[in-house]
Amino acid sequence: MSLSARRVLADTNIPVSAFIFPSSVPDQALQHILSFDRLVLTNWILEEFDRIIETKWPERIEAARTMIAALKYELAEPTAIELQISDPNGQPILEAAVTSAVDIIVTGDKRFFALELARPQIVTARQFLSSLT
Repeated sequence: MSLSARRVLADTNIPVSAFIFPSSVPDQALQHILSFDRLVLTNWILEEFDRIIETKWPERIEAARTMIAALKYELAEPTAIELQISDPNGQPILEAAVTSAVDIIVTGDKRFFALELARPQIVTARQFLSSLT
């Protein structure tokens, strides 16, 4: 990882999909972020990840927690901002991304795209990977 590596916040759906569907596009995006960029997560994302896996795949919760524990990431915390997203569950993620000045948000949540922000750039996992070529 270079000193000028981008700071990339992965929304909850990225690590969930990466865990449940190895080698999927979200998994490939997460692996690239871990190898070449700086992964940024929040406590909200970590708690939501745990809650989703425990609810939908309770038999896999320990493996999921092991995966998260092995990740190298920067923890960003939200600070209230004026900009609002239509989904209240997305607000802490948006606030953390904006106040910690991440470069990119990788998400599958369409409500983030409606914000039309210049920075952070908001992309899907597929768009993130396509931008590398």
